[in-house]
Amino acid sequence: MDYSKWIEQAQEDLKTAQILLEQGRFYASVFFCHQASEKALKALLLKHGKDPGKMHSLPDLLELIELDVGINVPQAIRIAVYDVNPHYVITRYPDAANGVPAKAYNQAKAEEIFRESKEVVEWSKQNLQ
Repeated sequence: MDYSKWIEQAQEDLKTAQILLEQGRFYASVFFCHQASEKALKALLLKHGKDPGKMHSLPDLLELIELDVGINVPQAIRIAVYDVNPHYVITRYPDAANGVPAKAYNQAKAEEIFRESKEVVEWSKQNLQ
């Protein structure tokens, strides 16, 4: 699988997250942030011949990058990954959000997750070069 397609889609997902953030669709923006982070991390694994499969857990992907690929993961990226990770489920399911996901997010939270996701995508891109 061509890793360049994965990082390109990660960047597109991040752009979508930004548009949704600007439009006040905070929960959807956060979901696309997770998608961008996931695809960026998968691109790193694919570049090094590792198949991430259907894994969605960002910490698990990061662990594979660190242990199987041997890339040193900065603490800031580790924190960002752990912050973004739970939103894969919370943004989609009322039982996970303890209510309506669309009402569970505000602008400040969405902006925070967007910043962290952008860090993950940028870090991944740097490590693809």
